[in-house]
Amino acid sequence: FLSVLLGLRWGWTELFPTTVHPKAVEGVLDLRNLNLQQTSSIPLNGVWEFLPNQLVTSDEMDRMADHITMVQVPGDWREAFPQSDSSLGYGTYRLRILVDPLERPVSLWLQNIEASSFAEINGFAEVLPGERNIGKPADNAADYIPRRLSYTNTYMEKGMQELVVLIHAANFENPYQGGILQSVRFGSQAAIDTERWYSIGFQLVTFIVLLLHGIYACMLYLLNRKERSLLLFSLLTLAAGLSVVADHDNIFMLWVPLNYEWALKLSLLANLW
Repeated sequence: FLSVLLGLRWGWTELFPTTVHPKAVEGVLDLRNLNLQQTSSIPLNGVWEFLPNQLVTSDEMDRMADHITMVQVPGDWREAFPQSDSSLGYGTYRLRILVDPLERPVSLWLQNIEASSFAEINGFAEVLPGERNIGKPADNAADYIPRRLSYTNTYMEKGMQELVVLIHAANFENPYQGGILQSVRFGSQAAIDTERWYSIGFQLVTFIVLLLHGIYACMLYLLNRKERSLLLFSLLTLAAGLSVVADHDNIFMLWVPLNYEWALKLSLLANLW
């Protein structure tokens, strides 16, 4: 059961990797000669291009090439802001993915980008900033909206051989960590949908099982108030269940529209309890 919880928190593919995938180098990831339809999702780890203090398009980023720096993804982006001693800020990530001519849709799965983000592939964005409560990056704290929620972006244009992934991110909440903190996963739409819904499904099952055990223990405690251990066990299972649904895919935020501050508090308190 513990291995299931660990798998839900970090993902089976990261706990038990079976394939060594190529890494991005200087903002380019070569996936040619790789059949995306027959492989699981690929983590887009490695060195990405990054333009600090700018939320721009890919063409605008080319015109500002002198200001582009390289950052490790996933990882804190603090080194890209040499004049700041914290991770607060905003900027634009870019990665060029080389693939064989597309025949079927491909998708990105974005998780844990601190604290708001917006992603597009070749200028196409399935989810616009502010929609579905994914947050809204901006160049100032007054206009941006932080959210703790994972989402996907699907793209399809037959014959395309280069995919330019552009991610806007802004963080005016967490001074200790900012940017892309967890691997962005890429693959066929079928692979991404399957892995994401398996992840969400297992989290829901785990939460329901823990909740049922908690209710059962609470009922036993009401029948015998001297056994305080039953009450403690009930609270333990409730906290464990909340820690599962308030982390990773943050599916609790789909049920209760909490803002970023309270979503973070819920996750921290559930783990503390």
